[in-house]
Amino acid sequence: MIIAQHTYRTLIEGIPSERLNERIVNDVEELCKRVFFLERCIIIPPTLSPREFRGKSWRALPPVLIAVLFRCLPIRYPGHVYSELAVAWFQSSIEPLISEQILPLIQKLDWARHAKDFTD
Repeated sequence: MIIAQHTYRTLIEGIPSERLNERIVNDVEELCKRVFFLERCIIIPPTLSPREFRGKSWRALPPVLIAVLFRCLPIRYPGHVYSELAVAWFQSSIEPLISEQILPLIQKLDWARHAKDFTD
């Protein structure tokens, strides 16, 4: 299961503020809970970029939010059916779905520590 959306989809006018950026990042975990039905989502910290518009400066999140529910064989308990882990990140475009900059960060995640086993 995949979520892909514009980072600033709720910004009707103006420029992003630090508070808005913080709220967007903080809301990602709740979004993942609603969509994936998991208690936890690993959020890869975004890199903010300096921007300027009409003499005003701010720091912008990457324009696209991606969240994925990964599923694999059980991590901890062999009697379980599968493991799941929700991971979210921000990147510059929708394609490729997992950018070259993000892939190594996903691969470094401690799946055994963060994934949850299920029996269904």
